[in-house]
Amino acid sequence: MNIRTPTTFMNENRDLFKVAFENHQAGRLGEAEGLYRSVLRVDPAHTDALHLLGVVAHQSGRHQIAVEMIQRAIAINGNNHLYHSNLGASQLAMGRLGDAIASCRRAVELAPNYAAAQFNLARAYQAAGETAAAEAGYRRTLQVDPRHAESRLNLGNLLFDRGEIQAAIVEFRASVQCNPNFAYAHYNLGNALLEIGRTDEAIACLQTTIQLKPDYAEGYNNLGNAYRSRDQLDEALTFFTTACRLNPQHAIAHNNRGSVLQSQGCLAEAFAAYTRSQQIAPADAATHSNALVAANYLAEQSPQELFQRHRDWAEQHAVDCPPRQFLNVADLERRLRIGYASPDFRTHPVASFFLPLLQQHDRTVVEVTCYSNTPRPDRMTAQFEAGADRWRDVRRWSDEQMVQAVLADEIDILVDLAGHTAHNRLQVFAQKPAPVQVSFLGYPNTTGLPTIDYRITDGIADPAGEARTHSETLIRLPGPFCCYAPPNIDVEVRSLPADRKGYVTFGSLHNLAKLNPQVVETWSAVLRSVPQSRLLIARSTLSRSSAERLSAEFAERGIATGRIDFRQLSTAEGSYMRVYDEIDVILDAFPWSGHTTTCEALWMGVPVLTLRGNRHAGRMGASLLTHIGLHEWIAKSREDYVSQAATLATDVAALRSLRSSLRDRFLTSPLCDARRYAANMEEAYRSMWRRWCPVETSFVIDTCEQILR
Repeated sequence: MNIRTPTTFMNENRDLFKVAFENHQAGRLGEAEGLYRSVLRVDPAHTDALHLLGVVAHQSGRHQIAVEMIQRAIAINGNNHLYHSNLGASQLAMGRLGDAIASCRRAVELAPNYAAAQFNLARAYQAAGETAAAEAGYRRTLQVDPRHAESRLNLGNLLFDRGEIQAAIVEFRASVQCNPNFAYAHYNLGNALLEIGRTDEAIACLQTTIQLKPDYAEGYNNLGNAYRSRDQLDEALTFFTTACRLNPQHAIAHNNRGSVLQSQGCLAEAFAAYTRSQQIAPADAATHSNALVAANYLAEQSPQELFQRHRDWAEQHAVDCPPRQFLNVADLERRLRIGYASPDFRTHPVASFFLPLLQQHDRTVVEVTCYSNTPRPDRMTAQFEAGADRWRDVRRWSDEQMVQAVLADEIDILVDLAGHTAHNRLQVFAQKPAPVQVSFLGYPNTTGLPTIDYRITDGIADPAGEARTHSETLIRLPGPFCCYAPPNIDVEVRSLPADRKGYVTFGSLHNLAKLNPQVVETWSAVLRSVPQSRLLIARSTLSRSSAERLSAEFAERGIATGRIDFRQLSTAEGSYMRVYDEIDVILDAFPWSGHTTTCEALWMGVPVLTLRGNRHAGRMGASLLTHIGLHEWIAKSREDYVSQAATLATDVAALRSLRSSLRDRFLTSPLCDARRYAANMEEAYRSMWRRWCPVETSFVIDTCEQILR
């Protein structure tokens, strides 16, 4: 009989534990787990085996078993800091934040210079929302171990989240230096650089990310964002598509892919991408809003169908909150507190249409607070801030924080400038933080929200009968619904291109999503009706694939490739405007007509042929041209559009005369009379306020009655 002594058992178990530990270090978790269990069969009180068996369970995602194993080890030896630190990590993974903090605190008490314990404690604080304690914890970790790459990364994330981008970049760079193979450090550094517009550096960091971690969908998604920010849409689409392939459940990547496809004019594919994103994340209001924006481009969508889509958004995403009791002083004639909320207080079309109003507001009549949700402020942001009495940067605020700020500011009339466009705060408006709420300027349709009381328009963009397709009451201004301020650059109007070239050049600078099959068909008919004429399609987002697709669509309709010119525009304002020097007539799109591009064209002396549509988006061009007196450039049907193009565009003498006079005509029109426009808006606000005030007002003459409904 082979009798083994206790010493023999101890030696064999020690050797077995050593083999288990070696397997564990090599990442062979299954083998390690079996060997640890063998050790425990010999010695059930082997605390290191209990602890490491728990670590294996944690690494395998079995966090409850991990907690049980490590707690058994602690019950035998409660003074080992490793046990408490790893227990805290497992509790953190389970969401037991209070327990995790307590366990990590005990680990730190036992070993203040153990960096992993300090790090786990900081992570637990961060998960619990105690960001000050988390930041202090990461800094303590770095005092113990200055090369702790994960602490550098997480500290950078905290700094980034509170808007200290440059400080975050310092930490992300330090994390990369500590561990050059740390993919997440390169990723976060790239995101931070992208945030401040250093796109080339951001792309380099994100490329390194996917080299280190080729299956990381987030890396591809943000590479797509970087290329999209440079208007390189073909490249952006490739990266978004790869992100969707690597992670088919990545709702944001599907949404981003849809956004690029929309910008390229591929609406069917864009809707498919948005639909997939909504299937994955049905509670995501932003993706649903993107789909609503895209629906406005569809000629086959009736105004009633569009209205129902917007009502559906409100029913699905708007927070149902009880009516508020407002404390605003119900004085009919006092100075009104107006709040404007927008994500576009930057270089953006909003600058051309909102700055004139902001700067011309009579400050004895209104006090203005701007709530800026602008993701990336730029040089133009300072002009908006200077024009406001109060400025609130709300981009990192929750909806509830913004609601409370509006209430604290005692805003009388809160005005949304975004509608369903990107980075909107409609879910704040859904909670009705102001007595009167208004939709204005940024979106050419209803919001669908019953909590927004009014929508600013005019009698041409929204004639009688449009109330049935709006959740808001329509306020029709006596003049145009908008006011334009030309860019502050020295760009003169040059001679008529037809005189230089010997043929008429039609042009389009529209968003490519507006160039639907009906538009292409109509423009093809125009080109056929005006022999030798050409069409210039220019856009900063024009990609090679978009140009090839559009060229093929025109070719299918008998238009030779040589008659269509494509150009990707520079976004530099002066350079951008020079393209109008080559265009005789702008052909407007439908059912979503031009707005900013129409005003730019008129300022550059280029007339615009538009088609009066069946919705606000399709009547903006008609409104603009009416208010400058160019009624003959408004077509009643597609057939009339083609006929008008043939008649007007071939009267070179008339075009020449317009070219030389149109800028002055535009600048002296109501479209550029900011003072009168501001007075009209203030009159409208006063009318809204009088209607809200819960006092007897029958003796008050409502001077804006004629502009309501």
